[in-house]
Amino acid sequence: ISPSGFYWDAGQKGTEWFGGDIRNTHTKNWHLIRKSGDAVWYIIKQFMLMEQKGITVQTHWKNGNKRVCDAFVQLWNKHRQIGQFIHSETGDVIVGGSTSGAIVPAALTLAAKYYNEHQYLQVAQAIARYYYETFTRKGITNGGPGDALQAFDSESSYALVESYTTLYEHTKDSFWLQAAQDAAHQFATWVVSYNYRYNDTTAFAKLKIATVGGVYANIQNKHSAPGICTASGIALLKLYRYTNNPFFLQLLFDIAHNTPQYLPHPHNKVLNTPTGWVTERINMTDWEGPQSIGYVLPLSTWAETSLMLTHAEIPGIYVDIAQQK
Repeated sequence: ISPSGFYWDAGQKGTEWFGGDIRNTHTKNWHLIRKSGDAVWYIIKQFMLMEQKGITVQTHWKNGNKRVCDAFVQLWNKHRQIGQFIHSETGDVIVGGSTSGAIVPAALTLAAKYYNEHQYLQVAQAIARYYYETFTRKGITNGGPGDALQAFDSESSYALVESYTTLYEHTKDSFWLQAAQDAAHQFATWVVSYNYRYNDTTAFAKLKIATVGGVYANIQNKHSAPGICTASGIALLKLYRYTNNPFFLQLLFDIAHNTPQYLPHPHNKVLNTPTGWVTERINMTDWEGPQSIGYVLPLSTWAETSLMLTHAEIPGIYVDIAQQK
């Protein structure tokens, strides 16, 4: 945890911690606020799962994560926004605006329950209302990716679906259910709704890749990708359950079924890509040159995390017993 109270952006060897982009020295202490939001959200979910399975959660782990929650409260109370980049030493806003911290309301809502701190829920709702009025109502989300300035993006778009849905789960306030539906319809515009016809000579044509359900990350990167960066899409399943609207279930179905196609496995060779490495490029345009359309980028990427989360959180078969009666 940095002096600001937020997590460091990255680390190595377990002893070296830093923020920003190591290729750009002027960003040395820039903390992408999304990273602390994602961390609190997933760490508390992991704590809950560990305790459910009888695995001890160390007290200093709990206390350390709570410090980050407190830092979010302080940041909101001081600036009435949580910005995009925060100074890792001082906690001040360096670059303001954006929905980079879109997952923070969900994280603080879960923290309110886990730590029994009602103020976390109050701040979660205040941040979420700010996001709804300033961004969702205008149909925009931006600043989620750390490498795309404040380009419009799907990553914070989906994170708002998660936050609004989580707030509805915990408060039963119908405002948040409507907000979640608004955000989900906006997020759907980032999801590929057709199967691109690749040239027969391309790798994706030979692999019989279907592009329906790919998710465009942001308007800087002119390609869709396998999965949501970085989430399973479980909020869409919850929205279906709360609204009975099959649109949300179908959207999740498309995304979940798209992602496994790119997973190299002994029984599913993806050219010479090592087993387990999932390309993040679903190129349907020539933004990287005509030769890149339908090619396989042999890198280990965040898409692997999305695929694992999908496997862990999304049921393979979902039966709604109430609908069968």
